[in-house]
Amino acid sequence: MFHIVAATDGSASARAAQAAIQRLPLAEKPAVRLVSVTSLPIPMSELAIEEALLEEARTYQKQEVAHRVAAEAEALQPICDTVTTELRIGDPGTEIVSAAEQSHADLIVLGARGASAVKRFLLGSVSEYVCHHASCPVLVVRTGEPDEAAKQTIPFQRILIAVDGSDLSQAAVRSMAALPLGEGVQVLVLSVQSTINPSHMDIVQTMGGLWSNETRRLKEHVEWTQTELKRVTPNVTTEIVEGAQIAHDILEKAESWHADLVVIGDRARNPISRFFLGSVSNNVLRHAHCSVWVQKLKH
Repeated sequence: MFHIVAATDGSASARAAQAAIQRLPLAEKPAVRLVSVTSLPIPMSELAIEEALLEEARTYQKQEVAHRVAAEAEALQPICDTVTTELRIGDPGTEIVSAAEQSHADLIVLGARGASAVKRFLLGSVSEYVCHHASCPVLVVRTGEPDEAAKQTIPFQRILIAVDGSDLSQAAVRSMAALPLGEGVQVLVLSVQSTINPSHMDIVQTMGGLWSNETRRLKEHVEWTQTELKRVTPNVTTEIVEGAQIAHDILEKAESWHADLVVIGDRARNPISRFFLGSVSNNVLRHAHCSVWVQKLKH
């Protein structure tokens, strides 16, 4: 059975994340654990008032949170095999990751704070923390895609998978290939090979052989990816492009292709791109117009 930890704080973003569970093309109904974390206003090291704060948090959970989470669980029940709830106190990011590890989750689902052009630059720190520290894949759901409740239950239909030949890339492909995507889903496999600025031509001269090997490896990986994904959907196309800003190229293609889900590894690992990229996944996560599946390697 597929196990999901869904983080909830009662926000529109959290509600969109719960709706996205129905959009996942799963072979069977999942087991969902709804986790709500009440954070404390000051560090727990302040021992003199720690117990008072904890008691205040417990009271707040009983009076305000428990009823809401129970209602959310009831709403999810028709699309899930089981739904359980858990109320935690502490740092939200840390507690969500801990809950996922303790329940051996296959996926964490949570909302991204804000979907406007400005707010995309300020993705909630909780989402970023979870994406970087979780040991399972994380689905970060955008509030505004789309707003109409009737459309929020439509399965993801246009999935862009960014691949680079790394172990994480292979894991992302296998995650998608394990889903019964079907004929209604379009998949675009995108590989962006970083071009080198003329000012870095000395690197080209010393790494020419590595560059050629990387190009060949990417082509082989894209071909393997297409073969794997065609086992679950016939609608798989591929693109290999060169670009100076890989995250920008992924984002641009996702928007122009009207992707409703971008799948990407937690970090780039290929021997060329790591010299130039910074964090591709961070940029995609912060600026994508749609939901983002961040692949992790299970420890």
